[in-house]
Amino acid sequence: MRTHVRLAAVLAVVVPAATAGAWGPRARLAIVDTATHILAREERIPLNNLERSILDGASVPAGALTTLCPHAETDPIRAIEAEMGLLQRMYRGRVDPYLAFRLGVLGKLVAQVSAPMATAGATYGNLYYADADTQITGVSLQPSARREVEPLGYFRGVQQAATANDEAIVRDYKRGVGFDGVAKGAFAAHANRSVDAVADVWHTILTQRVKLTNVPDARIRAYMIGALEYYLKRNNRIESERAYRRLVAEASPSPELREQIGDMFYDAGEYERAMSEYRAVVADHPERTDVVEKISTYYESIGDAAVAQEKLEDASELYAKARDANPLNIEARKKLRDTEGRLRAREDRLAEASATNERAASLENEAQREALRGNLGKAMELLAETERLYGGVSEEFPSEHSAASIGLRNVATQQRQLKGQLILQAQGLSGSGVSGESGQLAKSAAEAFNKEALRAVLGDHRRAAARQLEQELLERTAEPGTR
Repeated sequence: MRTHVRLAAVLAVVVPAATAGAWGPRARLAIVDTATHILAREERIPLNNLERSILDGASVPAGALTTLCPHAETDPIRAIEAEMGLLQRMYRGRVDPYLAFRLGVLGKLVAQVSAPMATAGATYGNLYYADADTQITGVSLQPSARREVEPLGYFRGVQQAATANDEAIVRDYKRGVGFDGVAKGAFAAHANRSVDAVADVWHTILTQRVKLTNVPDARIRAYMIGALEYYLKRNNRIESERAYRRLVAEASPSPELREQIGDMFYDAGEYERAMSEYRAVVADHPERTDVVEKISTYYESIGDAAVAQEKLEDASELYAKARDANPLNIEARKKLRDTEGRLRAREDRLAEASATNERAASLENEAQREALRGNLGKAMELLAETERLYGGVSEEFPSEHSAASIGLRNVATQQRQLKGQLILQAQGLSGSGVSGESGQLAKSAAEAFNKEALRAVLGDHRRAAARQLEQELLERTAEPGTR
């Protein structure tokens, strides 16, 4: 079956310059991507939906490659063998995104080892790889049947075939022919060889055909730590939880590893998970003051954030946690005292606001009773005081302020009603001995729809007129013979 080297999926990848002894970045990514689709199609290994993770692995810089695959620079075939053993050891019948990423890393190393021009030197090697990057699109391939890889023998043969034309290609570049000579004629075979090498290595791993080797515990632990960090950085909560459980179950975490896990959770913004790991360290090793300080400092810092948002109850609780974690944290103790003082002061203000509302409500009820008894002037005096009390309740406590606002609306309604009654009574008394001052009171009441006018109505001078008006009303409504 013929296929073509895939490049469309990798054009958007930012790639570095080519280095000697390796395919250029575009060619390498195209080779790895093509191997991905060959395995997915021909062997039904589900890699297509993990393409992004694989290509990320194939794009790691040289430093990361040597970290993940020790000896990649000095003994790459040995590095391939070790990585194959590790990945088979970690494969449990499911290719998760981190395993796909590591397959991509291994694919990069395999592509490098299987590349032509390894013996040509940096100058002509780099010229060839740069030209190959521009020619890789659309190269027609004839993939071979999959082979099981025993790295030493397999790559000896691959490298021998890959470098067979190195001298001829170098001569073409020296003569000015460049890539259009031997290189162009051999290009499809060279690219096909690297695609097959990557696919063969992955096939051997995923079909569990790697000859069992003794994979060091340190490498297994490093792999599982890497998986957890990989998923945390990508905010993949489901996979990070799987990776965490696997790490804890299989690695028997030491205090140092627990702290490292805590640091990874912290860096990923999962702070309480981090604190849980730190507390596990301190529970077994209370002398670890460095970890104690991490816990205490964290709670102090989020306590500061709570104070900034006026969440004093939360801040008090957090500062208490900081103090409990590290009794020597003097700053946290001071902040706890200050916050508790502010809370007490706020509680006092709340109690005062509540008492003010209760006093205002009591006066409002008393004003209603006075109005029913016909003591309109007294009722208006009480309502004025009620209005003052309700108006003094601040917005600091929403429930109390809401109650005061409702009270103010009720007071305003009652004031309007009383003013109306005063007007009606003044009209009914016209020409019957009501003094000019009482008439003026009624007129003022009719016009007093704001606080300043109301205060004028309720001034000492006008209160006297109101009392006179009330007395006249009582005399007019008394039973005959009782005057």
